[in-house]
Amino acid sequence: MRGDLGARILAAIPAIAFAIFIVERGGAIFAAGVLALAFVCLHELFSMYARVRPVRLAALLGVAGMVVAAAVVEVPQQHRMPDGEADPEDAEGGDRHRRGQRGPLVLGQREREQE
Repeated sequence: MRGDLGARILAAIPAIAFAIFIVERGGAIFAAGVLALAFVCLHELFSMYARVRPVRLAALLGVAGMVVAAAVVEVPQQHRMPDGEADPEDAEGGDRHRRGQRGPLVLGQREREQE
């Protein structure tokens, strides 16, 4: 067990780079990366459960279906203001993420914009 720490660290370096890449790219590349990672994880799970002979095709199709559904379906988000009221921009159809603004709403941002 002690001898494989170096090998684990070496294996983690490209995995970290891959994770950063797919998160930064987002969209279809993120979905494809998550699907590839899910297939690798299922392969490991199948090797652990080889004795009980799991239904591999059903598991692979199920995971692929969930990833595709998550990538295709858009769930509308409604932002809340600090006082609990709905953000008026959401009622106007102005979604911050679609307009290119990134990151969470900073508390007090409206007060600073009005000044």
